[in-house]
Amino acid sequence: MSKLFIPSVPDITKMHTRVAPPRQTKEQAAASVGYRAGAIWQEVLFNRPSEERKSALRSEILALVGL
Repeated sequence: MSKLFIPSVPDITKMHTRVAPPRQTKEQAAASVGYRAGAIWQEVLFNRPSEERKSALRSEILALVGL
């Protein structure tokens, strides 16, 4: 009979908890939202998207704004 391999479980009581820094600062997040909003605006102005695409872009803008 072969023995079942059971890996050792680390003792989490001895581990130090570490809080990870945020992935983006508020300024970076605001800049990326502004950049995406500008890209959507350019697409609407210059590409003349279909009504279906306009609807998708409109819902994306509302999601960016948080409404």
